[in-house]
This record gives sequence, C-alpha cells and structure tokens, in this order.
Amino acid sequence: MEGLPISETITALVAGLIGWFTSGKFTKSSIEVQNAREVLQMWKDLSVAQKIEIQQLKEEMHSMVKRIEELENHVLRLETENKELKKQLSA
Repeated sequence: MEGLPISETITALVAGLIGWFTSGKFTKSSIEVQNAREVLQMWKDLSVAQKIEIQQLKEEMHSMVKRIEELENHVLRLETENKELKKQLSA
C-alpha cells in the first residue's frame, strides 16, 4: 500500500462509489424510458384500433340514415295511398 498515495486511493474509492450509485440511477432511468416507450406504443396501437372502429361506426350510421330516409319515404307513400283509399270508400 505504500506505493499508492492516499489522495489517489481516496479518488479511486470516491470514483468507484459514484460509479456504483449512478449505475443504479442509469439502470432505473433506462427502465423508465423503456416503460414509457411501451406505454406510448400501446397508446398508438389503441389509437389506430379506435380510428378503425370510429370509421366503421360512421359507415354504419350513414347506412342507417339512408335506410331511415327510405322508410320515411315509404311511410309517406303509404299515407297518401291510405288517404286515396279512404276517399274511394266514402264516395
């Protein structure tokens, strides 16, 4: 131990301790970054799935609106026909 000066020994010990403490923090930080990336990817996947579902619902709603309009027109025709038949019966 006589070959190493005390200042170099202390410096090496301090550097070792700093390295040991920061390596744990870097590991923790990299795990947090990985978790954040995974959450972001899950959010992106969910977003794409929801966009597809919204588009399907829009198409279904458009189809239903078209069908409702057809049924309303049919009801109007039937009401007109009903009025004409009532006139014929009362005449």
